[in-house]
Amino acid sequence: MKNILPALLIIFFTACNSNADKTAETTNKSGSVTKNDLVKIKWITGNWRGMAEGKPFYEMYEMTNDSTIRITGYEWNGKDSAGTHLSYIAWNNGAYYLGDSLNYKTTLIDSSKIEMAPNYKANNSILFAFVNDSTWKAVLTGKKTVEYKMEKIPSISDMVKAANK
Repeated sequence: MKNILPALLIIFFTACNSNADKTAETTNKSGSVTKNDLVKIKWITGNWRGMAEGKPFYEMYEMTNDSTIRITGYEWNGKDSAGTHLSYIAWNNGAYYLGDSLNYKTTLIDSSKIEMAPNYKANNSILFAFVNDSTWKAVLTGKKTVEYKMEKIPSISDMVKAANK
């Protein structure tokens, strides 16, 4: 379980964004998450560092439109980034999903959190929860629970500029 978040967040999945009629997809089948809800977690946008097994991992969260968050995982060597991997939280067939095979289905989005349940080839649930403007936490719950603290860091371009001074 310790390796699930880095694998999830660094090896990343790609979710498909449905081209179906957008007005017909305003709510999912349960009605608990609407297509308009993703903007509620705008606090997650930015450049972040977490720690897994004593090693840092880096991610950038960007709202590419009102129904998609692109997650870029990357390696940072102190001078430049490398090894990027993409994933998306995207609207598909009436719900938000994370993963190229719709691995996680979003069950709740509010202004302080997003909850995702296993959907396909996933064994744990995921919670991303706001702590403050510079911190949020990722909690993976399965056979055991693992929590990762995500801390806001400068943009990649700012880190490159600082490293090259």
